[in-house]
Amino acid sequence: MSGAILVTGATGNVGREVVAELLRAGLSVRAAVPGRGVEMARERWGGAVEVVRFEFEAPDTFATAFEAVNGVFLMRPPHIAAVKRIMGPAIRHATGDGRPHVVVLSVLGAGNNPLVPHHAMEKLVERSGLPYTLLRPSFFMRNLSTQYLEDIGTRGEIHVPAGRGKTSFIDVRDIAAVAARVMGRPEHFGRAYTLTGGEALDYFAVARVLTAVLGRSVRYANPSPREFRTRLREQGTAEDFVRVLRGIYFTARIGLAARVTPDVELLLGRPPISLDRFVRDHAVVWQNAAEPPLATTGLPFTARTAETTMSPTDLDHDRSLAPVRGSRPLGQTGLVAGVLAAVANAAVFALAVARGIFPSLTFQPDVGAQMSVEPVLLVSVVGVLAGVGAFALLWRRLARPVPVFLRVAGVVLLLSFAAPFVIPGTALMQAIVLNVMHVVVASLVVWTVLRTQAA
Repeated sequence: MSGAILVTGATGNVGREVVAELLRAGLSVRAAVPGRGVEMARERWGGAVEVVRFEFEAPDTFATAFEAVNGVFLMRPPHIAAVKRIMGPAIRHATGDGRPHVVVLSVLGAGNNPLVPHHAMEKLVERSGLPYTLLRPSFFMRNLSTQYLEDIGTRGEIHVPAGRGKTSFIDVRDIAAVAARVMGRPEHFGRAYTLTGGEALDYFAVARVLTAVLGRSVRYANPSPREFRTRLREQGTAEDFVRVLRGIYFTARIGLAARVTPDVELLLGRPPISLDRFVRDHAVVWQNAAEPPLATTGLPFTARTAETTMSPTDLDHDRSLAPVRGSRPLGQTGLVAGVLAAVANAAVFALAVARGIFPSLTFQPDVGAQMSVEPVLLVSVVGVLAGVGAFALLWRRLARPVPVFLRVAGVVLLLSFAAPFVIPGTALMQAIVLNVMHVVVASLVVWTVLRTQAA
């Protein structure tokens, strides 16, 4: 590529690595940096990188940033929630400065999950008419050496409420290498890649790797979400940020972060960096962890101050609750099965009601007595049973104490078993009651998941 590559978030964990990879590839790099960081960035890179002021909220910075660029590495700053309103003008400006290839740093599952802001960012770029490539990475290994540096370095423990859920950790160096590899190459236009490590590990396994490499004991504390919150609040962490982290680890706890894909190896021609190698490469960070982190120096540890210790997208890369294709962990399988059962149940019920047809299925058991079952009621019962199975799988993966909404859902499910026997009237009436109870259960489960994620 002959023109410059604009890298947004250039001073973050991912952005710095992207700049380095692009420079190694012999490309011209323009680092987009908020005003407060311009001078520091220029000192960092010297004349090797052109540093410009750029902020999505400041349209007067667009012209200089996008002038004569052939490619853009686009990432969403964590403080921007109104993606369409705030990031939209910058993307539209880019369409007027030629047709740069936009490589978007998104999150795992964003394509199917309109609840995360990265979904809106992806749609903005897709509809812009610009050539684009979407990168959807999993959890960052680097969080272990930044956000949890003190816990591991000085306390010898990992204190996150992920239970036994597995995570396909990825090194940001692999993300950056993929970004540099696809930049400007037409064969990657319009493609989306899910970037994960080569294996999914629970935090007990992560602790074993840290112990083996660092030569001292590191254990996984496996706290409950309540214990996790208490620890962070005692350290002065802001409540809003605590909620974000609890939402992040809820996804891991129920198995939504365990997907492993071959995309990194296919794109780079080598396996993803392993956790063992990552720890060896960064061992000195934990060994020198004598200074207290930002969270314990008296400065409140908020999502805003976290920008100094984490990538601007680290907090958001772990929040997707979208169903994903590929291997399906236990909790995810249960949720998908429950949703499909509810949809099928409602569809058959609605069709039967619309047509006013409720024929009986008659069979003759061995005892000689004739029995009749209305199909609409049979389908409703099967739907509730499928919901019970899905609920049980989800319950098994949840932290204790179980959220109150799910406790109520469990009671309703138990009561639904008795509905066909105690409700007077026709099969239609019984089916209506079963469907209403099923909708209540599904609503409570969905409400709990969304409430946890939004928090």
